[in-house]
Amino acid sequence: MKKVALADASACPYCREPLPYKTRGNLDLEPGTLLQDRYVIGRLLGRGGFGATYIAFDNASQERCAVKEYFPNQMVTRSPDSADVTLLKPRDFEFYKQRFFAEANQLRNLSHVEGLVRLYDVFTANQTAYFVMEYLPGTNLKAYLRQHQDGLPHRNAIDILTQLLNILSSVHSSGVLHRDISLDNILLMDDGRVKLIDFGSARNAVQSGMTTFVKGVYTAPEQAQGMTQDKYTDLYAVGVVMFELFMGRTPKVQDGNLEPMCSDEKSPLYQVNRVYMKATRTQPAQRYQLAQDMLSAVQAIEPIDNKTLRKTRQKKQKGGSWRRAKAPKKKARADVNTYKGRAKRRHVNTGISRVRKKKERSTASNKLLAAILVLLSVLFLALFILIVLS
Repeated sequence: MKKVALADASACPYCREPLPYKTRGNLDLEPGTLLQDRYVIGRLLGRGGFGATYIAFDNASQERCAVKEYFPNQMVTRSPDSADVTLLKPRDFEFYKQRFFAEANQLRNLSHVEGLVRLYDVFTANQTAYFVMEYLPGTNLKAYLRQHQDGLPHRNAIDILTQLLNILSSVHSSGVLHRDISLDNILLMDDGRVKLIDFGSARNAVQSGMTTFVKGVYTAPEQAQGMTQDKYTDLYAVGVVMFELFMGRTPKVQDGNLEPMCSDEKSPLYQVNRVYMKATRTQPAQRYQLAQDMLSAVQAIEPIDNKTLRKTRQKKQKGGSWRRAKAPKKKARADVNTYKGRAKRRHVNTGISRVRKKKERSTASNKLLAAILVLLSVLFLALFILIVLS
């Protein structure tokens, strides 16, 4: 295993990445490993089910690059003192290695498409395969949205979708389906440009009997079932990405369909939702058939200011409707559930009781006085009769 000694410094003298690197045990190539007497391996950028990608330095061009190593999980392993891989499942390893080379060929055939990573080199070494690509400084949309969990501003989301659909239009025009569009395969570079990566699942367009490939909600029904796929299959996944850009999360599945952004025509997101819902229809014939058709619909969406968009998202999270609730009518008396209301009610009730008792006492006094008058009248009448009779 050829190695290049890295200087004892705070940054790598080749790729300018901070030191020390963090490795992942025996699986990763050791920093400083030299491939083809040309490429100096740096830190690990990411690892998937079938490969690992490293930042590297090309001694020939004196530029940074990215090196992707074919390293399928559970099919190979690596000892700590060697860069060579040890095959655990040779037959499976060889089968999927052809797909690894097919991805490199797809990139080579699509080198004219703006918005894709450029391929520089393909070779075998260490009992496995590699290809070298341009290094793209930036982050994927999955990581980017973690920093914007409430979704992106309208202008940013539309700009990303516009670039992505333009890239897809060129890819489709070349007779290729990507079949793996998702947040982690869309790079947002530091200068704002969008790049589409990972063509490991790409196939020729309008091809029946394609292999089943499932990646959560991004997967169109016909792709999950291995049926005939076309441009509308990729556009289904773009619709899911559209939901994530505006809402800041992955759409939920409800009764076999993806949830809507809104259900109210008065919602500011209604136009966005209409495009998203058409792109993700269950029946392929009901979706956009061309990337340019969906692009025209996206660009026709009226702008939404950030404040309105934020309020609409909050209503969606709470499950409420966009319709504004009517202001409650003012009550004629104090609310009985408040402290002041209860006190006022007690005060009113006390006053009523006092008046009632006063009336009762007055009535009793009047009755007593009337009885006395009646009694006196009877006495005077009796006295008068006695005088007359005597």
